[in-house]
Amino acid sequence: MASIRLGRYEAEEDSLPPVCMVCGAPASFQKSRKFSWHPQWVYLLLFIGLLPCVIVALVLTKRMTVHVPLCGEHKNHWSWRSAVIWCSFLALFLVGVGAVVLISALEEERRGGEAIGGWLCLGCFVLGLIWLVVVAVLQNSAIRPSHISENEITLVHVSRKFVESLMQSDDAAEEEWRERSQRRRRRLTDAELDRDVDPNREPRPGQSDQFEEHDR
Repeated sequence: MASIRLGRYEAEEDSLPPVCMVCGAPASFQKSRKFSWHPQWVYLLLFIGLLPCVIVALVLTKRMTVHVPLCGEHKNHWSWRSAVIWCSFLALFLVGVGAVVLISALEEERRGGEAIGGWLCLGCFVLGLIWLVVVAVLQNSAIRPSHISENEITLVHVSRKFVESLMQSDDAAEEEWRERSQRRRRRLTDAELDRDVDPNREPRPGQSDQFEEHDR
């Protein structure tokens, strides 16, 4: 996988090549994805407290919408990850509630509730760690921003074929712009030569606009 840096115009004005950003296959779908990013050092503020970390993260967070081209196989590239994360979180929450209810019931009946409660708490803690690892793997394996500024976004885990296609399209656009500029300069040069040969000669049809454009 590769990374790509996009300008705001490329990202938001639907100018990306029709190539799947995940695998490089021909794209048949387009998804408007709003990416958000903040510096990683913000998490160090957790040692100070949760509230300062949240406030600084909200202040420094930058967002940018990208019209992402995707193929049929990867049209749910982010959706299924979100579904797995939230469903597993709900399951973990229900397991925790069930553990609390079971511990309370065992303590009321005086059937070794303390020992079983300790094991249940340990099990919930281990499941919570596993959930955090799964979330980190799912998020880091998806296309995500590594940096967002006012005018640019850098995306990682992008298909190399998409990067190559984007570079080719940029080269083609630059070549087309260069050719148009050369043709414009040739037309202006021809018009100036006609004026030098006969100043009183009427310009050929279409030359008046060229002179006006050149003067501007």
